[in-house]
Amino acid sequence: MKKFGLFLLLLFLAIALPRVVLATVAITPGAQSVPYQPGTSYELSFLVQGAPGQEFVLSASGELGAFLELPSNSVTMNANGAATLHVVFTVPEIDAPGTHSANLLVSEKPGERLFGRPSGNVQAYAAVSSPINVFVPCPDKCADMSFSASDADLGKPAFFTISFVNTGSKDILAADGQVQVYDPQNNVVASIPLTPVQNIAPGASASLGSEWQTEGTLGAYTAKAIVNFDEQSRDLQDTFKVGDLLIDISSFSPAQFYVGDITPTYIGIQSQWGQAINSVYALVEIKDSDNNTLVNAETPTLPSIDAWGYNNLNTFLNFGEMRVGNYTAKVTLFYEGETNEKDFPITVENKPAQVAAEKKFTVDVSIVAIVLLISAIVALVYAYKRKKARTSKY
Repeated sequence: MKKFGLFLLLLFLAIALPRVVLATVAITPGAQSVPYQPGTSYELSFLVQGAPGQEFVLSASGELGAFLELPSNSVTMNANGAATLHVVFTVPEIDAPGTHSANLLVSEKPGERLFGRPSGNVQAYAAVSSPINVFVPCPDKCADMSFSASDADLGKPAFFTISFVNTGSKDILAADGQVQVYDPQNNVVASIPLTPVQNIAPGASASLGSEWQTEGTLGAYTAKAIVNFDEQSRDLQDTFKVGDLLIDISSFSPAQFYVGDITPTYIGIQSQWGQAINSVYALVEIKDSDNNTLVNAETPTLPSIDAWGYNNLNTFLNFGEMRVGNYTAKVTLFYEGETNEKDFPITVENKPAQVAAEKKFTVDVSIVAIVLLISAIVALVYAYKRKKARTSKY
């Protein structure tokens, strides 16, 4: 009977609960570009792929979507799960220079059957778009630029790259410039020229680069680039890190401990390396003024710390035999054959009366609970034996 009831429950869930139906659709090419020639119409072809026999809705969107003419409002996949679309895009007059787009959107038709499954379930409707881009040059000499500075290990070069695109309607005869490097204290530590480029045609790209052999301190640096092209200039900025196979010990907590306690401690660590560092652990030693080790404990091993990452190590310290006073917590970090050390001042004090009273109350309550539990067990055993004795008489 129970098995039959379970069967009915499973049957009900299979019928009543919604099913999640996933769909896929793809379109190639992922993007197309046409020249900026106002009034010109371009016929463009796209390949749409989906499930055989599936119907998808076609629509146009984006800033220039009104100028995209579609062959119909929908398209149906053939037996091979594909269909070819031919659309017509007419380039309008555009005042603002830069890239402007129309989007061809192909989306699953709501309520369609997918792979023979009926609609009415929970479905994830698939959609994909492909932009049609038009680049409008500015009427004079213009350029788009981006600046990147690479992280580097101390003593190795950091690379600086300017990506330069002529977005104007005239040739740019020459582009050059320089990069100034600022250390973590915001002092200029280097000034490096960028490699010049010449004769950049409208729509063409170029790259200006330089490198700096890193030196000095570890940390976050700032690179400021000044790029000159013909009679114009542009200021760009990026940050980068100079690192080494080093993990800094940034914090140790708490700084106050109590006699008799076993206390969890936390060690904050910060990687100064541009790669992951494996097998990291620490030894904590509590030392007196004569450098004698009174308490020590080792943390569990951290499998790895991410590049430039921050993490915590933790362990427990037993202050049962300590005396009140000022001590030093010496933390020694071990990782990939390297070590790093740092000292932190700590104090050990007698436990406040309130804390002691709370602990005493907790102990008293625990004793009472144990006594009550034992009494209950004795009472149950006694009752069981009496019942058994009565049964024996009869």
